[in-house]
Amino acid sequence: MDHSSSSTPEYNLLDWFLAPRLRRGNGPKRMLRTAEELRDHPTLLRSALHVLLNDEAALAAVAARSAPHVNGFVKVVLSRGDGWSLRLHVWSPSVKSAYDDLNPHGHRWSFASWIITGTLREITFVEDRRGQTFRRCDYGHDPQAPWTMHSRGATTLMAGEPVDREAGTVYERTGAEVHTAVPRSDLVATLVLQGPRRAETTEVFLGSDNLEQLGEHGAEPLLVDDLEVLVREVVGTLR
Repeated sequence: MDHSSSSTPEYNLLDWFLAPRLRRGNGPKRMLRTAEELRDHPTLLRSALHVLLNDEAALAAVAARSAPHVNGFVKVVLSRGDGWSLRLHVWSPSVKSAYDDLNPHGHRWSFASWIITGTLREITFVEDRRGQTFRRCDYGHDPQAPWTMHSRGATTLMAGEPVDREAGTVYERTGAEVHTAVPRSDLVATLVLQGPRRAETTEVFLGSDNLEQLGEHGAEPLLVDDLEVLVREVVGTLR
């Protein structure tokens, strides 16, 4: 029996593997250990992605909930559970996001991430009056103005040393930690296991040279053909 396919209409890949583990807790440490298990058993992800590629209905369902992301990658939502979700983040020359937002930002949830292929450069930031001045913004779903950034005044951030995260690395971040993540190779793919939402909005920090980004952001769902291209690229890196 191939457990990586799903019998539910939402086609939640790898739910059979993730749900029992995360039912016991979906905090950062639990997510880190689960992401490490997936890293240590890549055939699980490879099998799930093969199932996806061979199921037109699953491809359509996954594409409909996936989209180019404002931070420059394509977000592919593989699975959704109770207080968690599993996503592929892919930076690829084949299917590019229309956005390239490299602003420091936090998240609405904690996450653990496995670098499947390529190198991702991460820089973390802390508030420090000796740092660079940024405009602090809330970014989230406002029913009156969907996905609009709202300025909350100025602050100063100090950047830490860049860290290049190579393929095979698994790391975690809390939602409150501020960072940027930039690809250092043509193809970068990460498997991101995110936890429960801790806030309704995300903090984004805009420098003085990109304040024009204030306003509404959004993205159309991913095309099925583009999803297939990205999934095939990721499958080709899994051994």
